[in-house]
Amino acid sequence: MKDKMMLVFLFFAFVVACSDNQNEESADLIQTGDDSGADVAQDHAESEVELDDGEAMEDSAANEAEVEAIDTAERMIVYNGHLIIDVERFQEAQDQIQQSIDELNGFVVESSVQDEGDGEVSGTFAVRVPEENFTPFLDQVESLSLQVVERMTTGEDVTEEYVDLESRLRSHEAVEERQLVFMEDADTTEDLLSISNDLANTQEQIETIQGRINYLDHQVTYALVNINVRETAGSTLTDQTSLNTWGQASNMFTDTINVLMSIVSGVVVFVIGLSPVLVPLLLIGLAIFIYWRKNKKTGGAK
Repeated sequence: MKDKMMLVFLFFAFVVACSDNQNEESADLIQTGDDSGADVAQDHAESEVELDDGEAMEDSAANEAEVEAIDTAERMIVYNGHLIIDVERFQEAQDQIQQSIDELNGFVVESSVQDEGDGEVSGTFAVRVPEENFTPFLDQVESLSLQVVERMTTGEDVTEEYVDLESRLRSHEAVEERQLVFMEDADTTEDLLSISNDLANTQEQIETIQGRINYLDHQVTYALVNINVRETAGSTLTDQTSLNTWGQASNMFTDTINVLMSIVSGVVVFVIGLSPVLVPLLLIGLAIFIYWRKNKKTGGAK
């Protein structure tokens, strides 16, 4: 009887041990599946960091070498010009400026015209012309003027920024390709969402960099010229300023009266100021004159 009980006990112990082993194997399989998805996300993050750091160092050195290797004639220069001119006829000058713009393949960005009064007109124009026609256009506009009040040109070298943007664009495009691969290998929804968010941020940065590159391309290709045109009346018979006879005569008359009044005022001040001396001298002189006249009459009578 005791032997039978012992056999039953051993049988149940064996069954329980087998059950525990199966549970442990199932848990290991589940854990392995979870670790596989986590490994994909971890590999995705680590690869991005390694790619960014490695390419950043390589691109930095490559950018410096590339900028130094660029010839002066091939550098990216943004040209700007500012011109203030006086013309005899505004409308005629405006038409000739527009003709020059059309001939040099440029275009007007902004323009405004103001009436200065007395029939005179002025205007401002913001014009873009191809970079190679920048100086010829300034010379043509200058030739239309009676007087050049101001001419200023500036140039900004954006070569280094342009090369850096191109390098950053290549790096982000490489990251985008890796993220697309990771998205295909993602096993869980959580990993897929995480990689999708990172991909969206990368693509947004690519669009921003590409937009800046396009902007610099346009600024370099077309130089900006700001023109201020002022109409100035010439020396003609219709120039009322130079023929204001009545006004000039009135001014001369007023000036003459002022001079005479200044002289009279000076004499009065001189006499009054020296009256303590002049009055006794005048009295003494008058007495001497009277005495002299009396003596003269007395001598004549004798």
